[in-house]
Amino acid sequence: MKTLIKSFFLTVSLTVFFPLTISAQTELSLSLFNKFTGESSSDEATATAVSSAGDVNGDGYDDILVGAFNNNAGGSDAGAAYLIYGSSAPLISASLSTAIKFTGEATYDEAGYSVSSAGDVNNDGYDDILIGAALNNDGGSDAGAAYLIYGSSAPLISASLSTAIEFTGEAAGDRLGRSVSSAGDVNGDGYDDILIGAYLNNDSGSDAGAAYLIYGSSTLLTSASLSTAVEFTGEVAGDYAGRSVSSAGDVNGDGYDDILIGADRNDDGGSNAGAAYLIYGSSALLTSTSLSTAVEFTGKAVSDLAGFSVSSAGDVNGDGYGDIIIGAYHNDDAGSIAGAAYLIYGSASPLISVSLSTVIQFTGEVAGDYAGRSVSSAGDVNNDGYDDILIGAYVNGDSGSNAGAAYLIYGSSALLTSTSLSTAVEFTGEAEDDYAGGSVSIAGDVNGDGFDDILIGAFNNNNNGYWYGVAYLGYVYIDSDRDGIAGITGLFSGTDCNDADATVSANQTYYLDSDSDGYGSTTTTSVCSSTPPTGYVTNNTDCSDEDATVNTNQTYYQDSDNDTLGNLSQTTSVCSSSAPTGYVINTLDQNDTKADTVLQYETDSDYYLMLNNNGTKLYLLNLTANQNITSITLSKSKTYSTNSLKLLTFRNKKLAVIVSKNKSKILTSLVYPNITKEKLTKKDQEKLINKNIKPSKTKKSKNYLQLRNKKNKVLEQYFVSSKYKLILK
Repeated sequence: MKTLIKSFFLTVSLTVFFPLTISAQTELSLSLFNKFTGESSSDEATATAVSSAGDVNGDGYDDILVGAFNNNAGGSDAGAAYLIYGSSAPLISASLSTAIKFTGEATYDEAGYSVSSAGDVNNDGYDDILIGAALNNDGGSDAGAAYLIYGSSAPLISASLSTAIEFTGEAAGDRLGRSVSSAGDVNGDGYDDILIGAYLNNDSGSDAGAAYLIYGSSTLLTSASLSTAVEFTGEVAGDYAGRSVSSAGDVNGDGYDDILIGADRNDDGGSNAGAAYLIYGSSALLTSTSLSTAVEFTGKAVSDLAGFSVSSAGDVNGDGYGDIIIGAYHNDDAGSIAGAAYLIYGSASPLISVSLSTVIQFTGEVAGDYAGRSVSSAGDVNNDGYDDILIGAYVNGDSGSNAGAAYLIYGSSALLTSTSLSTAVEFTGEAEDDYAGGSVSIAGDVNGDGFDDILIGAFNNNNNGYWYGVAYLGYVYIDSDRDGIAGITGLFSGTDCNDADATVSANQTYYLDSDSDGYGSTTTTSVCSSTPPTGYVTNNTDCSDEDATVNTNQTYYQDSDNDTLGNLSQTTSVCSSSAPTGYVINTLDQNDTKADTVLQYETDSDYYLMLNNNGTKLYLLNLTANQNITSITLSKSKTYSTNSLKLLTFRNKKLAVIVSKNKSKILTSLVYPNITKEKLTKKDQEKLINKNIKPSKTKKSKNYLQLRNKKNKVLEQYFVSSKYKLILK
């Protein structure tokens, strides 16, 4: 079998035309990827199989699988499959000899011809894996087999596949295991199901082919013939149904995963035009049936071989419906065997059978590229919420004859349109005859940073020797600090300016704080730090960065009568901690057209006494807090035109002395301000008639209160008693 395959590849390399230039928008060599190389000559590692393994040990990092169907460890061409565990740190290039190895049971089994995650078949929190061995003889000569290995928290160890759960082909020549895949959860019971293709099965005609669905269960599955499984048979002889199988995701968004089956020799669209079939999942268990009952997507033209590869595309436009991709690597639309791949969007409305000529087509760049030989979802490599897709073109010559290539197409909310792969991101083989892109796959999130990674196989890569093969792991974007923004260490640079610090991902703008008051000006600096540099702050609200006493415009109140009390309805707003001339900080004036008498209780005190301008009321104020605390009425029946307010100390107690005059009538009041209790207490009040008394000349002599005229002559004198009473002397 190996000799035939090599002869086919060599024949291709002699008969196709290769371009001298490339036209891809972005092109990177696979030499930039991390490499896992085959163990020995002619292993042909990755010839047909690379895959995500899911998270086999439940550590939060996805793992990867690599098939090498010509490996000889279990006997000549017994084949092998390798499991490589993910890790928080990106994996480094290594030989597959360092990986966990599952070897074929017997000579010529070709184990590892296909590999896949099985999903979580028993719903224990650990993903399981599938390995196909298309030429295994346990069910008859070349009946084929597929092996299920359950995941576990304990790391798996290298072993023969004879220790795994084995599903054998129904009859000799079935070639079961040519393709294997998780089916997703087809019946929505919480257990993932598996799909196995047997493309030469004869149940509905010679080489009509078949695919088998096995439901997951809490009870561990056991080795068995697939004669007991749900079987989907090819429509007619020679269809090769089951050449490829895959989960389709949930195409109609009903909560049940759907499945894809490729039949690349189907003639419904023309001889060997090929076809792919979509079968919808359901809560009711599916039953064996002909694929004639399924939704069919037929190849565009004769010999397209549509369905040679099929895959879920993920959700490319983020609408909640799974999309699918179908490869037709013999399509001639861009040149003889340039190849093509087709994208079909999911929808709440069931899809109907159509020709692939009606859907979105990505065509190979030039004749002989064989684009679409492998297709896969890439996951969401740039973490934008839209799944991306991978298309392999293993005979592409952009970096050397038969070097091969793989293309990455980004998903988008806008529907993609038919185009040449020359517009896609291209990853090219390292050297001629590498056949890179013979297999492509999502790798999952191998380093757990939130960005999906990709796998690309180059089965004839000779870095370590003839036909060793290489699996390339590409961290397209890397988010080392797990802040959701990729840094510059991936294949493509993200925008994170410091990918070692999750608190910052872009340059931050900070504002100069010249006066060190914690408030910035409009002068800026831009640095990649979550901490402002010395002299800078995070705000730009300072209206004056030269005065630390003020940072925002202050509101002041007009004092038209210059009594230090402000008018609430007349304001000005200025950037100053000092009120401008004619303005104050309080709003305690009840009449700003005639001055009241205001007296500070003592130096540096917040308390003030205020005698209103008609002498009838005394107030205790806190001007700093803008509060009118309390008041006391001095006269209810008369107002006074001339008033005096003084703070005088009698018998060690500070008293407010108010002398008011209206013509010849004099009112003298003693009020005790208790600042501690914030009270005003009227101690005594006397009335007399004397037109010559001038209130402002009021003075104190020992414990006497003296009322004087304008020449400062004492006209009346009161003794202030121990009880703070006024006694006329």
